[in-house]
Amino acid sequence: LQHHPIHFDLRYAPGEIDFGPDVKQVGPLQAKGMAELLANTLGEIRITGKVEATLTGECVRCLEEARLELSAPMNLFYRPAPRTG
Repeated sequence: LQHHPIHFDLRYAPGEIDFGPDVKQVGPLQAKGMAELLANTLGEIRITGKVEATLTGECVRCLEEARLELSAPMNLFYRPAPRTG
């Protein structure tokens, strides 16, 4: 990351990620994007890209199983934890 961004293309099978008791992943989760170290910061990292997955959960109105086709952009920032001591 110090010299150039890192590109990623990851696939997670159902069950590899714990979404909790109310949501179930029923197809592969695909995450594509780039991670880069931001200049002039104290080590902040920005992750941009897209995540796609098929999820199911209980509908709060009818209590039947509901299916969600997720396709969403990612724009995440990570900051190092402050040093103590």
